[in-house]
Amino acid sequence: MDADETLLHLRNLLHSRQDLVSDWEQTLLNLAQQARVALAASKALVALRAGEEWRIFVDSGEVLTGAVVGLIASTNVLEAAFNTGSTRTQITLSDLKRSGSMDRLGIHSVLAVPLQRHGDSQSSAHGATPLKPIGVLYLDRRAELVQFSSADEQLARDFAALAERSLTLIELLGKAQRERDAARIENVELKIERFGVGLDILDTRDPDFHDSVTRVLSRAVRADRITLLLQGPSGSGKTHLARRFHAMSLRKDRAFVTLDCGQASNADALTAELFGFAKRSGFTVDTGGRAGKALLADGGILFIDEINSMPLELQSRLLRLVEAGRYSALGSGEEVYVDVQIIAAANEDLKLAVRDKRFREDLYFRLSQLTLNLPDLSQRRADIVTMAEQMLVTAAKRFGSGNVHLSPEALALLEDFPWSLSGNIRGLEHTILRSVLLLEMGRTRIERDDIVFSELIETTPIPEPSITSGAAQPTAQKKHSVPELLALKIQQHQGVLARIAEDPELIALIGISGRVIPSSTLRQRLARLGLLDALASERHTHDATLEQVIAALKQHGNGVDAANALGLSRDRLVWRLRQAGLTIGRILDF
Repeated sequence: MDADETLLHLRNLLHSRQDLVSDWEQTLLNLAQQARVALAASKALVALRAGEEWRIFVDSGEVLTGAVVGLIASTNVLEAAFNTGSTRTQITLSDLKRSGSMDRLGIHSVLAVPLQRHGDSQSSAHGATPLKPIGVLYLDRRAELVQFSSADEQLARDFAALAERSLTLIELLGKAQRERDAARIENVELKIERFGVGLDILDTRDPDFHDSVTRVLSRAVRADRITLLLQGPSGSGKTHLARRFHAMSLRKDRAFVTLDCGQASNADALTAELFGFAKRSGFTVDTGGRAGKALLADGGILFIDEINSMPLELQSRLLRLVEAGRYSALGSGEEVYVDVQIIAAANEDLKLAVRDKRFREDLYFRLSQLTLNLPDLSQRRADIVTMAEQMLVTAAKRFGSGNVHLSPEALALLEDFPWSLSGNIRGLEHTILRSVLLLEMGRTRIERDDIVFSELIETTPIPEPSITSGAAQPTAQKKHSVPELLALKIQQHQGVLARIAEDPELIALIGISGRVIPSSTLRQRLARLGLLDALASERHTHDATLEQVIAALKQHGNGVDAANALGLSRDRLVWRLRQAGLTIGRILDF
């Protein structure tokens, strides 16, 4: 394959893949391998300079950093070639004094050609002042191989020209991709400021979610290297939120690498996945070694999912990576430095794991420089309809169902469904997909009865222990049925649904897992038992006027204390304001 055919192959490779970073690395690795074969060299590599550090792409398929360059090549040769200042100046052994690395590696013949951007090299060839190179194409011969000839020198220049053309092509494609991403991110940020159209984890009509997640995240992306901890139930959007953080962050043009702690079979496998293993380490039958996720994320973001399930023995090694950016691969004593920003996600409160000695306290504090707690979908009712409608568009395109839409009754049902017990955002998406897939041919309107839900995940109430005939029996207490207890709690909590949902006696009788009954589940039970009118009547009796709500907000300065003073839930207070076109922020002049 000649130089032009190689370039065409590399260009097609770039167009056929979506991961530009991966293509960029593979292109340089391929070029180094082809140069070694064409010039019968012992070692070939493409070395790029970033500040004072080298990043080298070796013919063996490895991508290495400057700390190990001297182990496989002559750093003196690379430095001399890089500092020549001219694209076609070439370094050979006759230009240099021998060094310790040359003697150690047995190098007796070297070719090193500086690399510039393609347009820069053409300009300097026409008499313009040469610009500083961006890298070096390096080849050497060792042992019994003959020295490079003048023909080899010309071929090395041809490969250097190929490398420059390839690098320029990749750079142009990367610039176009960055401009496209910047335009997309600008559009997302504009939506954030306007707050709430369309489906995205950051696009919300819920003021609480906007204040506690969206607004915080839009500010946090400006800080590099900050650790971010995302906590929330399964399906609440933690992975999507991490990807959006990456897309908006200062590292948006670098890698986003995911380590899923819940997928590893044991601690050793997870350690190898994170840190990789050295050549001939004996970890697997593969003697070639393997890079871990930490190295693959170098310069970018490492997202560690389900970190609460990470074994304790691995947490100490992760702590060093978080603190110093250093680690050692399995089977190797050599330390590697990487520049990674870490986002961790947990489907439980990590403070509970720390309390139970399942998670290191020092690691928790290192990971939680900024913590975002994502609510379950049942607590974001204002966003459910928007999410459902956008998911419907995607599902209709996927299944070729045309202009399908949801009836108002179907949307109301989705809004009231207990998504905290059915997968949250992921559960809503699956429900929409199933409902579109199973809709009768020719129909475009999804009615209430067409919605296909998943089975709810509820716990079975713990049976009361039986009392033996010989034991002293406690005084019998009156046991209420569910309808009786619900009617009693409506009066006791003055029709405030949130307080009824948190009543421990009712939770125990119904048998719902967690500390609160989802409001949609509670409403469904009240509707089936004909108690909604009683709820509305009790609420109306004890409801606060708009003037009382505004006065309480100004007196207490926040929604929680104002709601408690009025005997309302915060959601009820917010809803009372919405009816008048107001928000807490507007009342308090935020």
